[in-house]
Amino acid sequence: MTRKRIGNQRPTKCEFRPYKNNIYQEVVELYQKTERTVFEWQINLLKPMMALNEDGLWTHTKFGYSLPRRNGKNEVVAMREMWGLMQGENILHTAHRTTTSHTAWERLLNLFDKAKIEYSSLRSTGRKRIEIPKTGGRVEFRTYHFLAHVL
Repeated sequence: MTRKRIGNQRPTKCEFRPYKNNIYQEVVELYQKTERTVFEWQINLLKPMMALNEDGLWTHTKFGYSLPRRNGKNEVVAMREMWGLMQGENILHTAHRTTTSHTAWERLLNLFDKAKIEYSSLRSTGRKRIEIPKTGGRVEFRTYHFLAHVL
């Protein structure tokens, strides 16, 4: 089924360093195991986000984007976190509100369930975590409110 494109699929302003290599396709392939569709604009974000320099290091050590509400931008974060967990990365996912952090945690659990990837999770007051036993990857979900009390 062909989806109708709505709006411009390219950002009006972007600043990316030049790169030759990227591993965005690994992210896309992993995400597609969830039977969800990756949109063109999401791929356009993943390409520079997953870009590598000649030494195999990240081209962009910081990466940000701004999109209107309800456009699936959190799905791009979930794709990146999913890939990072499978690579054994330790990730800290922060949000301003507890409900936002909780929603991100649930989204990632759902993606791993759909992809049939084994994980363990923890849910307690102010803390949520997902770990991939096979890789040692781990993502901690926190809110700024919780972090302010910890620090």
